[in-house]
Formats: sequence, structure tokens, C-alpha cells
Amino acid sequence: MIYSGTIVSKNGDSVPVFTDGKPMHSKYRPTGESSGLSEECRDGFIVCAGIGGAFHIETLLSSLHGDFFVLAVEADRESLDFSLSIPRVRRIFDSCNADCCTVDELESKLSELYLPVAYPSFSFVAHRAWESHVPETCRRIRDFLESKLAEFSSDFSVQSHFGKIWQRNIIENAIHSGRFLLPTVQDGKTAAVIAAGPSLDVSIGEIMARRDSFVVFSTDTAYGALVSRGIEPEYVVSIDGQFVSSSHFLPAGDAVGKSTAFVFDMCANPTAVRMLRENGFTVLLSKSRHPLCSFIPDDALPVLESGSGTVTIAACDLARLLGAKTIRVFGADFAYSGGKPYCRGTYLDAGFMKSATRLSNPETAHSSLMFRTELESCEGTNVFGDALENPKSSSVLCGYRKTLLEWAERHGYSLEGHAFVNMRNSPDLKFSGKTSDSREIESPEHNGCYVKSRGMDEGSSDGPYPFISPSESNYGIKIAQWMASISPIFKESAQLVQASVLKENTDLYPFFPYAAWLRKSLGNNKTSFFELLKLAYTQLSRYTDSYEK
Repeated sequence: MIYSGTIVSKNGDSVPVFTDGKPMHSKYRPTGESSGLSEECRDGFIVCAGIGGAFHIETLLSSLHGDFFVLAVEADRESLDFSLSIPRVRRIFDSCNADCCTVDELESKLSELYLPVAYPSFSFVAHRAWESHVPETCRRIRDFLESKLAEFSSDFSVQSHFGKIWQRNIIENAIHSGRFLLPTVQDGKTAAVIAAGPSLDVSIGEIMARRDSFVVFSTDTAYGALVSRGIEPEYVVSIDGQFVSSSHFLPAGDAVGKSTAFVFDMCANPTAVRMLRENGFTVLLSKSRHPLCSFIPDDALPVLESGSGTVTIAACDLARLLGAKTIRVFGADFAYSGGKPYCRGTYLDAGFMKSATRLSNPETAHSSLMFRTELESCEGTNVFGDALENPKSSSVLCGYRKTLLEWAERHGYSLEGHAFVNMRNSPDLKFSGKTSDSREIESPEHNGCYVKSRGMDEGSSDGPYPFISPSESNYGIKIAQWMASISPIFKESAQLVQASVLKENTDLYPFFPYAAWLRKSLGNNKTSFFELLKLAYTQLSRYTDSYEK
């Protein structure tokens, strides 16, 4: 408790007094007091340290407009209860644009209330007298916010980069629905998850020497490296939504046989999906946690975890769902080794060689790729004991490594030797996808796996942005119903729809990633959250209108 009681100001207001006897606010006219806060802040999400009599918070709220929210923080529960015992303070926090908590509650409150796409900025301010009385507490808040904002920034950066691509890809990939039953990983076999780190150039020898003992789950980047060495994986997993990712699958045209099943996230690049289907490969779909995928039932499209967004975890998760008790991960370096970002045989080799000149050779291109962000030295081996040559890593790559280990722990896998080991059993996994002939088939290449596709006309894939109409699938019906149900929201005046209200509306969640892309691409913090959502709604409506007529 940092307060000892209250005194009455000259104009009759209750002013909290600190335990050292000093009042937090003016003893003469605290009403209208700002303590400099209103001059420091603009619209956006604002964390304010110190509540007391909340005169400064009242002034701050009256000076803001547009999309804003004020989260006020008090030192401890006793101090917060003391402040809220003052009737005028309780009235201030009745606002839908303000809330309060203690320092210990700040993390959960911030996760609950702060949505980066909804607000044009983030600010931290502290009441000067409050900070002077509890400087260590204020410093603790600053340090926490600095670390927490780094997490928010990383997540928002991904959404703002891929938000538009994801929305388009999900709609276009939706036409490839169907149901597949995949075989479990046989007892006695190890699931070999293949990433494309430089160490694969050496460790791939183990795969080649013991091929019959592995069920190979390749990441998209590693696919070319495997095919070039005569290894046809049982599965290839891809989650990348960018068009360049289709280059990973160019070797599929020259591959011997069609035994590989390609598993694509709904957000993945649809060009690659079409290309592989046209070449006669089995293509299966999984769904991510993108809210636009929520209209697809889990029993139609299962979810593959990808951690912080790495395909290596998605491939591991597929192996887990197919019952793999032992998972050996190759090439998961999460570092640059020997001056290279990837092993030999990836699509980069051909691309960099093709564009090479005397003044810009492949080594220059590889260096440019590696040194996009700040690098630092790391351990001389990866998680699985493979040797690395003068390795360098980045915060992003270290984050991928951390989330892979967290994934393993969460699902009961422990690292024993060079592999993840888990004695749990997992059932067969039903997947959605579409075969080239849309018939129930028995595939000897898949050890008797039955692959069944639910009917859609082949012609439904025509057009640059195919959309599932209500007559074609349940997914299309649900999309149409959802679009109709939320249309009244966008007829409201923007001034009447506040960010604090919109971000709580779960029906609008599917638009949030696209809105993040819009906020970044427009480069204008004056654009309201309502306007961003309306633009995202309009864009999705164009898909619907074009393909329902």
C-alpha cells in the first residue's frame, strides 16, 4: 500500500496522500490536472503508471479522440482498491476506453486488451509524483513493456507482411477440399523431418544409408535437395504463402514416381497446389489458426502447429499426428553455417546462379540474404548434435529454435541423443485435399492408404481468384452467411464504432490479419480501425460477388 489516506483540496476534491505524507495531486485545484500527460500522448494505446485520484487520467481521456485506450496501473492490489474506493475514480473507469490493474496483473491485462492493429501507436506515461514515490516499481513497468512490446512487434510484423496474401490464398485454396486417410508411421520406423540448414549436406548421408528405416517428412525448402540426391520423401509440408515458394516444387516434374504426398497449409501458395495437382501428385490441405479458417470444421481440415511460423515445426507436428514415436530432425540448424543460409540443392542455388554476374556472384547473394538482420555467434552444433562451421544466428532463428523445443515438450517428446522420443500412440489423421481424378483410390505407393475426395467440379478451379459459392460447399455457405451477418456493422458511422468495441467482436477476427497489412501499407496512422476493417470486408466481398454470379 503506497497511500496513507486522503486530504480535501481547496475546491473540495479528495486527494490521495502517499505514505511519506506528500499528496499525489494539487492541494488547491486537482481537477483538470494533467501532470504533462496530455502533452506527451497521442491517440493509440496508452499505459499510464499511477492512478491515485485519477485527475490526470480524466484529463487525458478528455484530450484523446479516434482509436484510443488507456490502461492505468497501480502499484499493488491494496493501492488499487484504495483508489477505486473514491467514487469519482470508479466513474472514470466505467468508460469503455479505460481500464485499470496492478503491476502484477499488467501482463494478463495487456494480452487481453492490446491489439496492435486496432491502435495507431503505443505509449507509456507515468504520473510524475507517483514515479518519484515508487521509482523501482515504475522502472519495473518500463522494463516489462519493453520486452512485451518486442513480442507484439514480431507478431504484428508477420501479420502486416502476409495479411493480404493469407486472405487471398485461403479463398483460392478452399476449392481443393476433400477427405484423406493417411497411414500412421509404422512401429520400428523413425520419422525423419528434413529442414534445409547447411548441416544437411553432411547428415543427408545417414538418410541415404538407412532410407528404409525412415518415413521422410520434408519441409518445402529441403524438397529440391532431397530429389537431387535421389530421395523421394513420403510427405512434403509447406506453409509459406509467397509466390516464390512455388519454386521449391519445380523438381517435382522430374521426380521418379508420384509417391510423395504434399501437405499445404490453407494459407500456402495456391500456384504450387495447382502445379502439383496437374502433375498428378496427391495434394492435401491442413488449416492454420488464421481466423478465416475457423469456418472449416476440424474434422474436415485438421490443424498443424507451426510455432512462431516455421515449417519445420509443422512437419514435426504432421509426424506426431501420424503416430511417430521417434522423430529425427535433420538440417534444423536455426543458424547460418559455413557462410551459407541453406544446404546444396535448394531453389536458391539455381536462382542465384542464373542471375550471377562478375560483380554479383552467388556468394554475394547468399551474404545479402544472411546479413539482412544483426547476427551473433552461436553454438558449434545444432539441437540434434550436427556440427556447424563458424555458425551465426539471429533473434528470429533463435526464436524458431525455442518454439521447436517448446513444441516437443508440450507434446511429450524428450530429446534423447539426436532425436525426439515419445512413447504415446496417435490415431490415423484425416486430411482434406483433392486428387487429380476426384475418385476414391487405393494407392500402393502409400502402403494401402485410402484417399477419398469429396466431390467438387474440376471446373470450379477456373479463374484467378476462385471463390466457393454456396452451391459448391458448406465452407462457401458459411462464408456467405458470415458476410451477410456482419454487413450491418459497416453501415455504421465510423465515429460511432470504436476500436475498443470492434476488437471484442469475434465475428470480425477473420479481417484482423488483412487489416494489419493495410495499416502498414497505407502508412497513415490517422486511418481508423473501423476503416481498415471496412476495406478488408470490401476486398473479400469482391471475391464473393465475382464468383457467385
